[in-house]
Amino acid sequence: VSLPLLAGPFRFVKATDCATPRARDLLEATAERAGYKAASLGDVARVASRPASGFRALRGVTIPFGCFEACVREQGKQAELDNALQDVDAAVDAGDAHALRLACDAARRVAINTLPPPDLAATVCASFVGEDIMGPDTYAESPNAGTLRSTTEVPLLAVRASHDVEDPACAGGDRAASFVDAFFAKHAMFDSDLGKTPSDEDSGGFSQTLGGLSFGVTAARSRDVAEAVSAAWASAFTPEAVIRRRVAGVAGGHKSARVAVVVQPLAAGSVSFEVRTSRATGSDGHPTHTFVTLGPGFGGWSRDARAGEPFEVRVDTRDGAATTIAYASLETKRRVKGNVVVTEPVSYAHEALGGVGAEAKERRESLARRLAAVGAVLEAEFGTPQLVEGCLVEDEVFVTRTRPRQP
Repeated sequence: VSLPLLAGPFRFVKATDCATPRARDLLEATAERAGYKAASLGDVARVASRPASGFRALRGVTIPFGCFEACVREQGKQAELDNALQDVDAAVDAGDAHALRLACDAARRVAINTLPPPDLAATVCASFVGEDIMGPDTYAESPNAGTLRSTTEVPLLAVRASHDVEDPACAGGDRAASFVDAFFAKHAMFDSDLGKTPSDEDSGGFSQTLGGLSFGVTAARSRDVAEAVSAAWASAFTPEAVIRRRVAGVAGGHKSARVAVVVQPLAAGSVSFEVRTSRATGSDGHPTHTFVTLGPGFGGWSRDARAGEPFEVRVDTRDGAATTIAYASLETKRRVKGNVVVTEPVSYAHEALGGVGAEAKERRESLARRLAAVGAVLEAEFGTPQLVEGCLVEDEVFVTRTRPRQP
């Protein structure tokens, strides 16, 4: 007998499977066919196309719901996956953390070994030929350093999973995690390994986080893309994803889990940012402040305070006044060197937003005001406070994701 469900801050969409595995333009994505994440990225691209938006967005393709299931059937792996998912359901019902981890590992192995068809991977790669979005310090050894380049070289791609169940609130990422923790506590499922993401070896590619958003980075070569897609499919069967579905009260067990994939070129800028539009309002009912977080490199920064903190700037939405409320102390940053993502020490004397003088402070605060305006555009578009994630490529603002903040 299944144990009682907990109410959680998750939203669930009734998935519509595609008939055959194929790639679709990101602008065609709907929540029903590719999940909320893919649909929101398509929405961001549409807003960015307006002349006064103040930002750019990345184009992309999706591999919709149903493609993984079709590949499993065609490759004769249905029985193996069904057995693993039966074990997943049994482990959750029994509150057995060790059994859950083993069952999830078995399900992920099936997914990782289920590659999309070669023609599908080739179609995805062909979508990005000649596209390379890199920042000023990305190709420091190149004579074209510091330019937005259109090239015939193989670009790097970001490959993300888009699930049928997600936590819609960003500040609410912690809130959602607390519900997962509550499930563990309710059913005595304490295990230090639960909730960890697969290792790079398991996922078949470089794993990275942008403002809490996990994705894989791969070169636009068919085999590499196919393996990255399989790794994204496998994310549906992590212990965290399993508990998320149970907490959300999704019927049909884990056999009903659906995961789509979003592929976009990697925008590797010199500065990454988060914009948190305000939930606080003044006496006139209007928001009072927007908070902008700035860090060196791309790919966000660690949420572990021991690794240091990014810059934090508060922008008054009424008069545009910007105030630096925290100075950066991050020790490392990520950048692309050739076709490799590297982690390097941060030297603030040489960073675009580094320095402690008045000029450097004004440069950071001017950028924060500009990003706050982007946040205001997206908040007005979606009708609710947003957490906006992205990076600065030269002087171009790229928004890589936005989603609502939890009240």
